[in-house]
Amino acid sequence: MTEFEEAVNDVIEKIGMINEYLEELQVSELEQDTLAEKIEKIQKIIDVFEIESYSNLTIWVDELDKRISDILSERLEKRIKTWVAEFTSSVDTEDVDQRTIVDNYTLRIKI
Repeated sequence: MTEFEEAVNDVIEKIGMINEYLEELQVSELEQDTLAEKIEKIQKIIDVFEIESYSNLTIWVDELDKRISDILSERLEKRIKTWVAEFTSSVDTEDVDQRTIVDNYTLRIKI
């Protein structure tokens, strides 16, 4: 096997690992340590690509960043919808004062 073929196989293997980490990111617990672990593993692979000076890395990383952002945004949106549904279902709709609290509640998210 030539050096080029070995490099291509190595890249394919590492991209496969990144895809596995992305899949895990979609279903793993929503705990800071768990999410950070997955993203750190992805970052380590990107660092290797950068050290090895792969071409078009910036374009590929931008696309990867978008995928990660989409995954995390979708998970956050689902979690917020679930939280709001549970929060509003516990409020007695007959009681106007409690309903007003729900209508005026502001959720701040720090990322």
